[in-house]
Amino acid sequence: GDTDALSGIVNGELALNLNLDSILHEQKQDWNGALATHSAQLNSKQSIIRASAEAGVMRCLKNMGLYPLIAHHWVGLLERSESWSSSDAEDKVKHELSETRYEAAWRLGEWEPLPALFTRSRGFHQGFHECLRRLVTLDINSCLEGIRDVRVAVVKEIIASSQATAAIFRDHLAHLELLNFLEAEIDTTTVKRSGSSPTIDIMSRCTTLPLSTETHAIIRLELSKAFGRVDDLARLSADLATIVASRGSQHLARADGILSDVESTDALKICSPSDRAIWNLARSNIDAARGSTALAVTRLLRVLVEDLGASSTPNETGFTIWQVVEDKFDVLPLLRALVCRKAAEWTYALQTEDVRSIFDVYLRGSISAFAGRDTGDELGRCFYEMGEFAGRVYHRMSTRMESREYTLALLVIEQQMGELEKCRAALQRGTSTAAEKDALKRHISQLTKRVSVEKQSVERMADDRLRWLELAMEFYGKTLYATTLFDLRAAFELVSLWVSNSEENIANQRMAENSNQSVVRKLIPLAYQLASRLGTGGSMFQETLEMIILEMGTHFPHSCLWQLLALSRGDMVPDTNRDRGRFAYDKDKVDVAKAMLDRIAQVRHGELVKQMVILADGYQELADIKPTDNDVKHGFLNLSSMRLQLVKVKNLKLLPIPTLRRNLSGEVIGFEDDAQVPHVVSFDITAVLVGGINAPKKVSCRGSDGKEYTQLVKGNDDLRQDAVMEQLFDIANELLCADADSAARNLHMRTYRVVPLSPVAGVLEWVNGTFPMAHYLLGASRNDRDSAHRRYRPWDWTSAECRAKLGKARQDGRNQSRIFSQICQNFKPVFRHFFLETFLEPTEWLRRRTNYTRSVAVSSMVGYIIGLGDRHSSNILVDRNTADVVHIDLGIAFDQGKFLMTPERVPFRLTRDLLDGMGPFGKEGTFRRCSEISMRVLRENRDVLTSVVEVFLYDPLFRWALSPLKRYAQQRNDELDDPGVVAEERAEELWTGNADATKALLRVREKLKGFEEEEVLTVEAHVHRLICEAVSPDNLAFMYEGWAPWV
Repeated sequence: GDTDALSGIVNGELALNLNLDSILHEQKQDWNGALATHSAQLNSKQSIIRASAEAGVMRCLKNMGLYPLIAHHWVGLLERSESWSSSDAEDKVKHELSETRYEAAWRLGEWEPLPALFTRSRGFHQGFHECLRRLVTLDINSCLEGIRDVRVAVVKEIIASSQATAAIFRDHLAHLELLNFLEAEIDTTTVKRSGSSPTIDIMSRCTTLPLSTETHAIIRLELSKAFGRVDDLARLSADLATIVASRGSQHLARADGILSDVESTDALKICSPSDRAIWNLARSNIDAARGSTALAVTRLLRVLVEDLGASSTPNETGFTIWQVVEDKFDVLPLLRALVCRKAAEWTYALQTEDVRSIFDVYLRGSISAFAGRDTGDELGRCFYEMGEFAGRVYHRMSTRMESREYTLALLVIEQQMGELEKCRAALQRGTSTAAEKDALKRHISQLTKRVSVEKQSVERMADDRLRWLELAMEFYGKTLYATTLFDLRAAFELVSLWVSNSEENIANQRMAENSNQSVVRKLIPLAYQLASRLGTGGSMFQETLEMIILEMGTHFPHSCLWQLLALSRGDMVPDTNRDRGRFAYDKDKVDVAKAMLDRIAQVRHGELVKQMVILADGYQELADIKPTDNDVKHGFLNLSSMRLQLVKVKNLKLLPIPTLRRNLSGEVIGFEDDAQVPHVVSFDITAVLVGGINAPKKVSCRGSDGKEYTQLVKGNDDLRQDAVMEQLFDIANELLCADADSAARNLHMRTYRVVPLSPVAGVLEWVNGTFPMAHYLLGASRNDRDSAHRRYRPWDWTSAECRAKLGKARQDGRNQSRIFSQICQNFKPVFRHFFLETFLEPTEWLRRRTNYTRSVAVSSMVGYIIGLGDRHSSNILVDRNTADVVHIDLGIAFDQGKFLMTPERVPFRLTRDLLDGMGPFGKEGTFRRCSEISMRVLRENRDVLTSVVEVFLYDPLFRWALSPLKRYAQQRNDELDDPGVVAEERAEELWTGNADATKALLRVREKLKGFEEEEVLTVEAHVHRLICEAVSPDNLAFMYEGWAPWV
């Protein structure tokens, strides 16, 4: 089942008791809360409740890593357990308690026999403790026999528990894996000493380490102690301490104890320099976690000099002089880099050294450890942290230079210079007395010095800002060349810095250095944004941009040629189009895009470009056709009888099907090799009319693999913003996939491919197996006769009646809340029936309902961050097979919905029918938990998301202002009739675009920091407020009636 749904029991309106509360706390891994609820039950009159509470307390202590407390608690537990009965339930609790105590014993290294609490049968941890006890006493054969006995017992449990849950089955498999590991380690240790390299990335482990990782470290440490391998104790204890400490602050004492045990031996004196450095690094991390950052830095500096061979007095370019250090492991470069990066991080936090010194001494020192290399993951990590550090300083200085205080300082300098000129003019007139002249000269001298000092300060700040900009771009570029670990973050940071400083020569020079194939490949996710800037900016910026686009188009044509083709067709708006004036185009941009296509065609891809033009012309011709009344009546177009170019398209061998979805790297999803990607063979002669004001047509493209690929061709519609939104969804998916909690729930945004062809045409991937939510709830023809509402609640008001009532109330300007309340009483939700109708098998029904709930949660949070509006039920598709929701028609974004004629008042759609599909808990349980996880991931990655959004928002092609006519048309599906008016509005839009982009970026930043109404909210509070706003009747009552807030 879905354990997230448990929280709905407490958050909802169901009865609450301590047992349910403790279950919820444990499910959320809130062990402090669980400990409190279990402790409250220790004084119960019922022995079974007391026993269960004791087990709960021990379970909490175990998960909190407080193993010494378990040992202490055990003493009193033995006395209290004498009053328990001997029922099967209490025997089961005793068994759990015994197992917890034995696990604590072998983790703490306690090898003396323990007083028995439950003797009917031995559990795994009791047997494992016995195996390790024999190992510590060097009784190897007996230990191996014990391992075999425990393994047989586990296998018998697996056979006997065929009806057990997946979690219990996983535990059994983990136990078997642990036994195998112990056996293998014994075999390796008794044959030869381990020569494996130490774990260098121990400080970068995630905080959700699997239990077996700690167990492996314990086994290796105990083996080294047993066999007298003292020289390995420092490294192995550091590895174990790091794993323990990474679980949270409550584990620091235990981690410190593990390190102290080694400190009391000769291990640190006889171990290798690298092992000693690893031990000190682990100790420094614990010091820093406890708040003793200065002590941690001091320890690291001593490690650099004494163990890693750094010069005791670093020069101006950092620790670049490394002494030769003999070590049994070839890990010194990695350790040197890691220690330097840690020293930089902590010194910056302490603010004990200036940023230039930190950068030059520590961060440059980290890369000097890899002298002679320019690629590799660890080197790339160093480059990225250098770029990130420089970028942080650059942004801080930019913010200061944009501040009110800095502006006032410039005004003061200007005023002083004006005053200086007046004084000099007065002195030259010669009308002053000698005393007045002397006073003027003294004042001029003082003022000249003051102005000179202040001007130098301003100029120095501007120069420093450019220097940090150069460093950030340099090392982000080197990151992209050296590794793939930071492709998304580094690429967007690099491009963001470049385009926001396009007039700076140094920025263009640094970007030109990154025009090689290795780096350009990493810029593919930004192909559209880069291409859209052709024909804008200074000449040096344009030269650099064209160099990068040419490189990308030459080596990765399918990732950017469609974008270039759409730009080159920016003037392709039919004269018959009544909105022609709205699609004003930049002639320079069109000309440059055409020239770039010609250059790419001449260099390598002439035939490919030719085939793309043929296909694009076919799509464009079909998109421009306005169906006749007869065509609409029949519901399709016969492309053959109309002699359209699309049916003449045959076997475009170089052209992959354009609507195949690609990942951020430009690779077609589902195909390992480009050679396997199907190309366009032909099109069906029939185009289906799917309805809509702009008459989109559904066509079928036959691929070289013999499959039919359905596409939607749209005309009189600018799809460029839809394409950008899909890119943002892909990036959000990357971030969600990288998070453990999110990945475990498969949280993602469902996406589809959008290919703009011109300002008024494009082709989209048809999302097979989906239906608009409105079709199910309200009927395909919106007449309610074939709707689920009519089938399941025929006595309710129809949706048309609800719309009329709410529309009249809005026009009258009164009683909207009362009328909306009446509508809700007479129009009840029915979407739960979709799951009952479609998924007949119970487990499938539960799985798909859970999937739907998670999908709505993710799309709600992502949609809120980017301000996605116009979410009426026709713009939300539901997958019949998976129950994923798919958002379409993404033209209203970045809170533009708040400026419609009837402003949108909710952050996302969470109406009663959407909640009805989630089951009895509705917005609680799964929805709330998945919303919190999604919001946490987005907020934790706010730096990369801000960079991404910044690049998108300053896209010259992005549509910003919503004029009154466009606002009116958006909510009524009308068309604009006056070309002169809309052309004037387009000019105003271009003028205000930059200011609107700045405001939109600021709002995105505020959302990602949790700002709502001047408050900074926690993730949980943030999600709670958004949910309350989304379901508030006061907000829904004032939504536009066409949005159908009652559905």
